[in-house]
Amino acid sequence: MKRRAFTIIELIFAIVIVGVLAAIAISRFESIEDDALSAVEKSTIGEARQAILSFYGWALLHPGEQNKTVSIIGKDGNRYDCAIIFSSKRYPVTVTAKETGISTDNNLSIGSSTNIGDYKTLAPLMLDPPTIKDWNSTRVDERYEYLTGPATNFVVYENAELKKGMYWRYDNHQGILGLKK
Repeated sequence: MKRRAFTIIELIFAIVIVGVLAAIAISRFESIEDDALSAVEKSTIGEARQAILSFYGWALLHPGEQNKTVSIIGKDGNRYDCAIIFSSKRYPVTVTAKETGISTDNNLSIGSSTNIGDYKTLAPLMLDPPTIKDWNSTRVDERYEYLTGPATNFVVYENAELKKGMYWRYDNHQGILGLKK
């Protein structure tokens, strides 16, 4: 039985093909983390939009009430009663934790000085703290809040769908939470 060895040309072609495939895979893997951060952020915003509509609906059904009491679970596992305060247009604006008498940072977050937890919590939107630990909010004026999340805080990859420098603007007069560049 005659054995046939690979020629040098065949080996070079095999190495070139493997190199091209590796280059494609590496460039794709670079953006996987960014894609994951973008997906988490978009999912969280979807939940936030649903919460805004839910609170808005409640406020329309209860026109005489200025706030709504809800319970949230802190990172310590305890339940805290909070009051959601509404704008004149009946969209959620701020939250106060009743047990401790604290108000939220930036009117939209519960900060590290409370016993509820050290997460930047979009409290009136009642999101789960582990999901939103990388979120920040900045109150611009009485009407607008700027929110940044995992992707809009960290992603610098040029071709990412969401990236650093973008933000979500919450308009409490219209209940709109939209992406801005």
